[in-house]
Amino acid sequence: MIVLSLKMNLREFVFMFVQSLNPFSYKNLITKRKRDAVKYFIYIVLFSVLVTSIINLPSFFSFPSTVQRLNFTSLGEEIVLLREPKIVLDFSGHGRNLTDEALIITETEIIQWKLKPDFSLFSMFSQVKRTIPVYFYWILLLFLLPSYLFISYISTFFKYFFVVLLLIIIGVLFKIITGRDLKVAKIYMAASYSITLPILLNSIMLLTGINLFVIVSYPIFFILVMLVITKKDLLN
Repeated sequence: MIVLSLKMNLREFVFMFVQSLNPFSYKNLITKRKRDAVKYFIYIVLFSVLVTSIINLPSFFSFPSTVQRLNFTSLGEEIVLLREPKIVLDFSGHGRNLTDEALIITETEIIQWKLKPDFSLFSMFSQVKRTIPVYFYWILLLFLLPSYLFISYISTFFKYFFVVLLLIIIGVLFKIITGRDLKVAKIYMAASYSITLPILLNSIMLLTGINLFVIVSYPIFFILVMLVITKKDLLN
């Protein structure tokens, strides 16, 4: 049974990153193992997510104040976050008391049970309401952050996965039209490494707001790569 090792050291990643931005380096890149192209694709997508997250750090820092300014009453019905113990979000704007819930979070307060014996009512717990502290939203952000990174990675992965598939189709059409001899596996490897360019350009665009025309420049770059890796056929 063949097990694909996903380990890649930083030096190897940086080397491939730099090489993948140079069309004339692809003759060497496509001679590497197919698993190296798979690993690079996985890591370059991770790089994209991390860079995007760093660029969006100001948005993360403003998250607590943004949440506090939102009007949640339009959400209406309660949302059950956890069933056991039962934790509920209730932004309906109507006052309510605990029944079978362990915790209720409204727009302005947290309602929970507290150990406070009341022998006159034969009760060991009483309901306590507290105004939501500012740090609560920071805790909420930390709680949501892993989910954000996971969803961001999955969406970015499939986004560039379909780009690679599209490039493979372009590469195959290029091969048919020009009559140059090139295996589909080599086209796949070239497409996987070439993903570096749009990821880098998108990061620069996100940081500077400058339109770098990725949709136009990237296909031109890939066609140039195809011309380079089939140069031998042209000379023959």
